[in-house]
Amino acid sequence: MFLKRFKAYLSILCLLFFTSNVVAQNYPSVFDLKSLNGHNGFSIKGLTKGDRLGEELAFIGDINNDGFDDLCVTSEYANKNGFYLGGTAYIIFGSDKPFASTFDLNTLNGSNGFKVEGIAEDERRGKFVKGLGDINNDGIGDLVIGTEQEKVMILYGKAGSFPATMTVNDINGNNGFIIDIDGVNECWGAGDINGDGIEDMLLGHPHWSGETLVFFGKNGNFPASIDESFLDGTRGFRLSEISYASRSAYLVGPAGDINNDGYDDIIVGLWANSFTTDAPSKTYVFFGKPGPYSPLIDINKVNGTDGFAIINYELPSFLKWVGKLGDINGDGIDDLFSFQNILYGSSKPFPAVVTKDNSLDGVKGFMVPGISQTAAAAGDLNFDGIGDFIAVAKSNEVWAIYGTKETTNATFDPAALNGVNGFRIQNLSQSNIGRQISGDQDFNGDGHSDFAVGSGGTEEGGTVYVVFGGDHYTQPLIASYPLASNITFQGFNLEVKASEKGVVHYAIYKGNPNTITDANIILEGTNSIAFGNIDINITNQVISKVIAGLEVNTSYDIYLYQEDESENVGQIYKLDDVKTLPDTEAPIFTCPGDQKLDAAILPDYRENIEVTDNTDENPLLEQTPAAGTVFADGMTVTIKTTDKFHNIRTCTFKVNSFTTSIRGRGYTSVDVFPNPVKSLINVEGIMNYRFMIINSTGQICMEGLGSSSINVEMLNKGIYTILIYSEDGSLMSQKKLIKE
Repeated sequence: MFLKRFKAYLSILCLLFFTSNVVAQNYPSVFDLKSLNGHNGFSIKGLTKGDRLGEELAFIGDINNDGFDDLCVTSEYANKNGFYLGGTAYIIFGSDKPFASTFDLNTLNGSNGFKVEGIAEDERRGKFVKGLGDINNDGIGDLVIGTEQEKVMILYGKAGSFPATMTVNDINGNNGFIIDIDGVNECWGAGDINGDGIEDMLLGHPHWSGETLVFFGKNGNFPASIDESFLDGTRGFRLSEISYASRSAYLVGPAGDINNDGYDDIIVGLWANSFTTDAPSKTYVFFGKPGPYSPLIDINKVNGTDGFAIINYELPSFLKWVGKLGDINGDGIDDLFSFQNILYGSSKPFPAVVTKDNSLDGVKGFMVPGISQTAAAAGDLNFDGIGDFIAVAKSNEVWAIYGTKETTNATFDPAALNGVNGFRIQNLSQSNIGRQISGDQDFNGDGHSDFAVGSGGTEEGGTVYVVFGGDHYTQPLIASYPLASNITFQGFNLEVKASEKGVVHYAIYKGNPNTITDANIILEGTNSIAFGNIDINITNQVISKVIAGLEVNTSYDIYLYQEDESENVGQIYKLDDVKTLPDTEAPIFTCPGDQKLDAAILPDYRENIEVTDNTDENPLLEQTPAAGTVFADGMTVTIKTTDKFHNIRTCTFKVNSFTTSIRGRGYTSVDVFPNPVKSLINVEGIMNYRFMIINSTGQICMEGLGSSSINVEMLNKGIYTILIYSEDGSLMSQKKLIKE
């Protein structure tokens, strides 16, 4: 007993050390078994159609003593050695070597595992399998391989290889023994019920006694063949039939040390005789103790001090599965399940009968409607230091439910499974034939608990999925993220907030593309209009990526996922219908203002106008009347600019003749001749003056100071305007000039 408690103490210390150095790990809300790739787990296929591989499976402890827990998967329906339904159990040794995504059972050779085959018709070898713990106290775990008939096979573990193929006839007392009892439906390692430091074993015997048989472990090997007469109170005992059950002890299981007294306990389930809630069925817990034991104990008389009954209210199934779950509320005491009832262990006394009102209240336990079969301990899947459990549920699903120290609701709603408090595995094909889930052992030796799920009804002969624990999955982004913020005419900010470092890959699609479920499509940006990465160097803080260059007033779908530092790919997110803003702003320019002109045609006033726009680099600029139009004094000119979204801005101004202005001021005495001119222009009526000669578009062609003449030989032939200014800058004359 001291050794057992010391080992438990060391386990707690290791767990505390481990969990203090890791980040909590979450699985996706719906775990896709197709994602198993050898690195994060693998699948095992049945060899022949109709094998129904995975109807029964179990992690069995380390039976070859190599430091890795092992796995047994069975096909009681396999036709072997010419015998109809002879059955086969396949033992696969755990290893830290790489696994392929699919394990081939044909490769078992004794060193990596072995098989146990049936040798009689309807033997159904492998009907039930379990790791028993070390029942002969040699330091190595042992294994039970059951049958539909008599001769339950107990195989002792040993260091090294096993024969590649074994049968029940190979058991000789040295390598194991036979329990020669017909009608056994389940057999389990029970822990240490009598406190002698050696693990014990229990069997359910629904056919034909309805009793539960408990065999105490011992130093050394058992006799080569034993039966129920072996149980004399010293070497073991029997629990009586549940009085009202159709098949008492059809289901049995270990309960762990549910009352925390240092002795492991057991729980007895049944095949119920009623489907009505008017007569709910009871399962029974029996407390371990140091002894003495009577050879036969009446389970119906437990009163709270030596055990208790549990009322099972929900009745979608006549089978009441039972067993232990480990410590799922973090108080250091084992917990158990009885069908849909989850009961926490306690050092305080239990009532003689556990009911909804006195125990299933969210504090002492709770209910999970929808569990349709068995449940099992899963170990600490999410690295929070608290045990978790898995359960076979309705609609061919398996639910993983994370343990918590917090008070829960009296009824757990499986619809709330969101990847943070647990997750679903869907699209399985399961029945009520056997226990199709197992967990809480380390198959690949990485220090994390693994679990396995069977799907025996698949057409290819059944499939078993082994899922490795550890950091193989990226946690979801923190709630409310990702999101698009600061949406503009041509872009937005893509914001993410993550609890793990790594990188977020994104791809942007115009309109509504087909739903994307493959992360590689996002990574490569297949058919996207833009894609890229957001580095997550800081956790729990918003990181923003500016997305620019998009089309105005356009809808986009954004797909993204996170890849953590261990290169695990997280779930795919979609931001649906992110729409850039419509452009309603007109271009901006400065209006030229009123103009003066002494020319026959209008110039192009657009040449010196600069236009800017928020979305269009080259807005259209128009003048009305257009440049080259015949000029009329006092005409109105309109300048209009239009961007590509048809936003318009205009301005108008007056254009007056210079001559009109001059006449108004009386400047008519200056004369310019000859006109037309070839080379020299004579100027009379002013001595010191400035002149300017402009062409028909308003461009200055000559300017300077003059006296009596101006040489215009350099001018091209055409029509010009000459302006004469006095010394004080006043315009004295404006005349049309023809150059020949």
